[in-house]
Amino acid sequence: MAGIAGDVDAEYKRRVERFFEGAKSSWNAALEDYKKDYDRKAKAFFQAAKLYSSTLRQLRKHLAPDFNVIELAGWRGLDEMWYSHILAWLLDPNGSHGQSAAFLKNFIDLVNGLGLNLPVAGLDPVEVYTEYSTGSGRLDVFIRHPDGWAIVLENKTEAQDQKDQMDRYWRYVDERFKPERYALLYLTPDGHQPDEQSMDDIPEDKRNRLLKCISYRKDIHRWLKACEGVCECDRVRWFIRELKGHMERRFGAEQAHEEEDNRKKQNGGGRWIT
Repeated sequence: MAGIAGDVDAEYKRRVERFFEGAKSSWNAALEDYKKDYDRKAKAFFQAAKLYSSTLRQLRKHLAPDFNVIELAGWRGLDEMWYSHILAWLLDPNGSHGQSAAFLKNFIDLVNGLGLNLPVAGLDPVEVYTEYSTGSGRLDVFIRHPDGWAIVLENKTEAQDQKDQMDRYWRYVDERFKPERYALLYLTPDGHQPDEQSMDDIPEDKRNRLLKCISYRKDIHRWLKACEGVCECDRVRWFIRELKGHMERRFGAEQAHEEEDNRKKQNGGGRWIT
C-alpha cells in the first residue's frame, strides 16, 4: 500500500509541475505578445506625435495662429474706454476705415434683430461720440442721426453698474427722442442684465421694448465677422480679424444656436429686459 501511495504522490507532483510549467509558458508567451504589441503601439504613437509636431511647426510657420498684433502691442489689459473707442471708430461713417456706413448698417441690422426698428438707409450723416457728457454722466458710445434717432451703448467689460446709471441715460434720450426712435444697449462679455438698482426707474414697457442686452461673445463677435465680410480694404479687414481674435481670447466666443435664431425670428426680438 505504501508503494501505491508513493506512486500516486509522485504522479500528483508531476501533474502539478506540468501545470505550473504550462502556466508559466503561457504567461511568458502572453507577456511577450503584450510587449510586442506595446512596442508596436508605442512606435506608432511616437511616429504620430512626431508627425503632429512637424505639422504644427509648419502651421505656425505659415499661418502663425497664435500671433495677434493687438496683444503683441501689450493691449491684453485694455479697459472699457479703449473698446468703446474702437467700436465707435468702426461705427462712424466718417472713420478712417474708409468704409462709410457699411459697418454701422451691419450693427443696426443686429439691433433691429433684437426687436427694434431703426432706419438702415441714409446713414452717412450719423454722428458717433465716445464719453458723451449728458450733464449727469457720460455715455460710452452715443450714435445720433440728424433725422431724430439715436443709439446709446453702455459698455461694461469689468466695471460694476452705478446706482441709477441706466435710469439717467434713459431719461437723457427719452427727453430728446421719441420712444420708437432710440435704443439703449447694454454690452457685456456674456450679455447679462444691468443691476436692478441701475434701472429701477425705467418703466417696464420701455425696458421691454428699448433696453437690450448684447454680448461680446456672441453679438459683437457676429457683427465683427459681418464687418470683415463687407470690408473692401485689406488693411482694415486684417485689423478687424485681429480685433475679433483678441476679443475671442479675452471674452470668449459663442456660436449662435439655430434654435435660438429661429426663436428670435418668431418672436421678433432678442434678450428682453424683464
